[in-house]
Amino acid sequence: MIIVMINNNRSDHARVMRESQREFSQRQVQEILDVADFEQVIAKGHFDVVVPTIDLLEGMV
Repeated sequence: MIIVMINNNRSDHARVMRESQREFSQRQVQEILDVADFEQVIAKGHFDVVVPTIDLLEGMV
C-alpha cells in the first residue's frame, strides 16, 4: 500500500505513521510538503490513499 501524506503538522505525521504501521505493515509513505510535490505525485498516479492536512491544503488551492 502506498500512502500519500499531505502534511505540515509533526504530531499528525507521527500519528499517521504509527497507525498506518499498525494497520498496514507493508506500506510506503510519500510525504507531500509543497505544491510541487503534490503535483508530481498526482501526475504519476502511483498511490492507494491520500491523507490530507487541511491547513496545508488551504494554502495549495
